[in-house]
Amino acid sequence: HGLRVTKSYVEGIEIRDLVRKAIKDGRAPFAFLDRFDVITDAFDVVRVGIHFCSDALGHGGHSCQYVQGDALQDRVIEFRGFLRALKEAYPNLWFVHNTRNAQKWLPKRIHNCWPHLAVPSEDIAAWSNVWDTCCHSSFGL
Repeated sequence: HGLRVTKSYVEGIEIRDLVRKAIKDGRAPFAFLDRFDVITDAFDVVRVGIHFCSDALGHGGHSCQYVQGDALQDRVIEFRGFLRALKEAYPNLWFVHNTRNAQKWLPKRIHNCWPHLAVPSEDIAAWSNVWDTCCHSSFGL
């Protein structure tokens, strides 16, 4: 197809971080990405993992080095800000939004600490009940 494509990361740096830096520096959001024709999977709002766990990769990550409150809402707010900035900077920008069935897709994105108790992709309600008994925000996370 001849298009220059990047997906999620550029030279080991997450696209989200490049966009953050550009905006912080007062530049157009894709200032560090102008060599690409197509940018895919740039803003993963629900990264794999439990949303309140994070590590050096950010929310979700590979491990639960840090525990935070509900970071998902913060990610959605950031995502909306990125969309506004992109729309203002690039009025002719095309977005292709692929949709998924949330009830099937989201449970597959959750790290499962309790496979012996419940599997989210098989029974999200059972997994949520286990989560509520150990990790709910009411416990002071």
